[in-house]
Amino acid sequence: MTKIANVGVYIDESYAERYWAYGMNVFSYYLYEILEHFRIPYKKIESYEEVDDSYELILAGFVPETRESLDHIWTYVRNGGTVLAFANLNGLANRLDHMRGERITDGYALFADNKYKKLKVLKALPWHSPQQNSEEEGILSYGSTNESSVFQSFSIGEGRLVRCSVDIAETIVNLHQGIEPLFEDGTPAKDGTAAVDDGVLKVDDQFVLDWEKDRDRTETGLPYFAVPHADLWREILIRKMVELCVSDNHTLPFLGFWPEGIDSVALMSHDSDYNQDEHALTTLELLETAGIHSTWCMILPGYSKEIYEKVIESGHELAFHYNAVEVDQGHWERLEFKRQFESLKDDLPMVNIQSNKNHLTRFEGWGELFEWCEEYGIQSDQTRGSSKKGNLGFSCGTCHPYFPIAWSNDKNRLYNVLQLGFLTPDMNTGKWADDSIIEPLLDQVKEVKGVAHFLFHQIHLHRNEDVRKGFKKFVEEAKKRNLPFWTGKEINEWERYRRTIHIKHIHSDGEFEIEGAVSDKAFILYQPLTQNEGDQTTDKVVMFGIPCKKKVYNSKDVNELGINI
Repeated sequence: MTKIANVGVYIDESYAERYWAYGMNVFSYYLYEILEHFRIPYKKIESYEEVDDSYELILAGFVPETRESLDHIWTYVRNGGTVLAFANLNGLANRLDHMRGERITDGYALFADNKYKKLKVLKALPWHSPQQNSEEEGILSYGSTNESSVFQSFSIGEGRLVRCSVDIAETIVNLHQGIEPLFEDGTPAKDGTAAVDDGVLKVDDQFVLDWEKDRDRTETGLPYFAVPHADLWREILIRKMVELCVSDNHTLPFLGFWPEGIDSVALMSHDSDYNQDEHALTTLELLETAGIHSTWCMILPGYSKEIYEKVIESGHELAFHYNAVEVDQGHWERLEFKRQFESLKDDLPMVNIQSNKNHLTRFEGWGELFEWCEEYGIQSDQTRGSSKKGNLGFSCGTCHPYFPIAWSNDKNRLYNVLQLGFLTPDMNTGKWADDSIIEPLLDQVKEVKGVAHFLFHQIHLHRNEDVRKGFKKFVEEAKKRNLPFWTGKEINEWERYRRTIHIKHIHSDGEFEIEGAVSDKAFILYQPLTQNEGDQTTDKVVMFGIPCKKKVYNSKDVNELGINI
């Protein structure tokens, strides 16, 4: 019977400590976040002495380039193990008749599958050889004419070393959070569509996608970022891991992102700028007619008590809208964040506020905002989105919820704040997108099974009929694609619930032993099939190009851990 592959993730703790001592990052730690999102079972390896034949697959995330560690990796592979490495293990290049290439900080990975035909690369280090002596997949394109392979597979004794030229983890981190802490305005688009150099530090200033090469256009000619590069890189990684395990007659199960019957969700949020009760009443009427619930991010001084009561009674989420904009007498400072948040809590003693979105997407530094959220009990942040007409869409490379990573000064830990960025603010105002952006964004969200998060300000819904038309079109098109509307609170609680689920074991009858908390929603487990199993299975489904058996589990199928979410 097929067994679950024992996967290890090797990130050398002592080596990381040396990097941190010099203020250098180890973004390989983000591999943990990628696997946690898919709920793939794995174990942490923190020293080369822990590398042994109990593992079927080892991800070489951060490995010292010393003879001892490299010899240990080599011996493990030679004795039948499989290693998947990421732009590292360069000390083994000569042994494999290859030469280490140059560092690449801007390029593209090209794959035959149209879904992954051109993915952004922000860190890579290829190997070269005058003759082909490895199995290769994908093309790494950089510079004007340079090319190499994305994946190279080497047979060593009884095992395999598969090397990815791209540092997938760091590329995803850079897409999500930028290259460096934010202290100055970003570079504007030359066509004038995204003047991010406006004297206000904000999320847009950290975007790393290219204005010329990485934008597409809607049917009305609106430029936007059309590809969720980070989400697709996650799929590439998981697909390669599963492929390697299945080829050794093991399976590597993972969870679906959403409950049974749902493959993607929509989220509508509102920022209460100007705080006029009449704006709120119009929005409530629109939401009631549409039959959806939404997240209301409240900027001080907020609405009247009567409006708050109506919002709560209607089933919407009340959240925080931190204002650090100086012309509004706001400040980027922990105590100011605390002051505003506690003032809102005083007005809403009956509400457990879980979510925040910063006014004008204000942002500075790297992780201060997430530290403040952690300190004051905010579980989810929605700040990462666009403020300009020309940088809408997947500007952070994703539509999935994720936990961001800290800078080296905090040892690259993962913040306990779920990031849930938005794709576009109000459509049809003339300031941002028109509603031609709705359908391509929804189609791509559905393709990667993410969250279609659209922002509508109450003031624009009240004043502008064209914005109301955009609102109605978004709701109609989302429902047409079977995307249910969830609040930010619901998404946060579901993702945190998913992460209590641990796939422990597969029994002889083919059922899985699972531990986790209790939920009223059924979740999905996908079991990748070996070639023989695939030939014998008639009801298989395909996930990320992987033939799988789909299994649906309820709370009664889970050994309860008693975790409170």
